[in-house]
Amino acid sequence: MYTKQVVEGKTLLYVPDIIMYAKKGKRVGPWSAPVFYNPNASATRDISLGIVGALGSRPNVLDAMCGIGARGLRIAVESNASEVVINDVNPDALELAYKSVEANGVAGKVDVQSVGANALCAAYDYREGFDYVDVDPFGSVAPFVTTALLAVKRGGVLGVCSTDAANLCGNRPEALYRLYFARNTYTLGVKEVGLRILIGYVVRAAASMGFAASPLLCYHYGDYFRCHFKLIRTLSAAQELMNQIGYLHSCSDGAKYLDSQLCSECKRGSEAGPLWMGRLSSRDFLSSVLTELKRVESQSAREAE
Repeated sequence: MYTKQVVEGKTLLYVPDIIMYAKKGKRVGPWSAPVFYNPNASATRDISLGIVGALGSRPNVLDAMCGIGARGLRIAVESNASEVVINDVNPDALELAYKSVEANGVAGKVDVQSVGANALCAAYDYREGFDYVDVDPFGSVAPFVTTALLAVKRGGVLGVCSTDAANLCGNRPEALYRLYFARNTYTLGVKEVGLRILIGYVVRAAASMGFAASPLLCYHYGDYFRCHFKLIRTLSAAQELMNQIGYLHSCSDGAKYLDSQLCSECKRGSEAGPLWMGRLSSRDFLSSVLTELKRVESQSAREAE
């Protein structure tokens, strides 16, 4: 495998050299190599550092589908995490992850595993799980949500990512319904609607297990839909969040939202949902994340002097 070294943040990473996999007449990108690394997603990994830092003193972390290990390794090198488990089933990806672990001198802090993500998460529960669990598959995260919820400690945080924008935005309605039990229509802000469908799916999945997944920081970034939830293991909190699940009604041409199911002008309408109707983020948590990111930035600047 053709590889190269890059520095992301303060972390040295071994990554595939995608230029070496270019084929005549075909567009080259992260998908071209045998293992996946997207440098354009570095901002999402920056945010993960802020989230881990905001959790307080020495949290333990699981990167359940780590690929080459970029997110988990940056957390190990650049945050206050006490332990980081990185996991993937692709042996080529883990080969690079092992090299990066050694290059950064964090072998005593990072546990590299190669198990199916669902099997690994199901081996834990809220008493012996993780303060932060991140699940970032290729495509939809839906098949991994239920077991990922099991691996989060009481009061911990679950981060999930879906890259199936075509599904969440309603371009593939059958796949959207099969994966998320929801429907989307082409409306204003279609990506936000897709994001709210994803949030609603996680909230409903957690509620079915008897606890609440409260949105902390949720956003879409290109074709990435990334959400973070605090796990509260009480039925009352779960029901409170379920009360914020609903439907969005719009004119059939998607030009405007409606207060009722039918447009007063064309007498038609479209419905999207079920989806999350509440806030996309917690202001207090966002403030903590920003404070942590500024602290890391300031520390890096001092070290560079």
